[in-house]
Amino acid sequence: MPRPDVTRPTLWVLCGLPGAGKSTLGRHLEAEHGVVRLCPDEWLHALGLAGSGWEARGAVERAQKQLADALLSTGRDVAVEDGFWMRTQRDEMRTLAGRAGATATIVFLDEPLDELWRRVERRNGQADTFAVTRAELEDWSGWLEPPGADEPAVRDGEELRAALAARSGA
Repeated sequence: MPRPDVTRPTLWVLCGLPGAGKSTLGRHLEAEHGVVRLCPDEWLHALGLAGSGWEARGAVERAQKQLADALLSTGRDVAVEDGFWMRTQRDEMRTLAGRAGATATIVFLDEPLDELWRRVERRNGQADTFAVTRAELEDWSGWLEPPGADEPAVRDGEELRAALAARSGA
């Protein structure tokens, strides 16, 4: 995995299905590393658009990409927790980072379906999350295109610690 360039901002692209740990990692990056965290689900809830469908989500995602671009252009590190289930979505984020003079670090969080369901079931019903059914989770797992061998991505805790250490200059 290439080491992030500490002189350039980093766009952390947090990938995975619901329950994979994207928000947990995003909150860690925010609290411990000063990264600006963008989470579409949280914005949808804050705007009162929870349950409004894919059109509202698309509008929030576009707004967050514009904000990420602006923040990266000013030298701020940004983490986006949008799942990025398809390679084309991750490629788009790499392009966005490059245009802003930033480095993109793709973090792929992958857990077995039963573990994802355990986590999702535990958080279902909380006020600030979307309820997800087991059937939806199973369906969405078929949509997921994991990063291939030709797509650089952080895949485990050791790689993530190395990327964070490189980013902080340690």
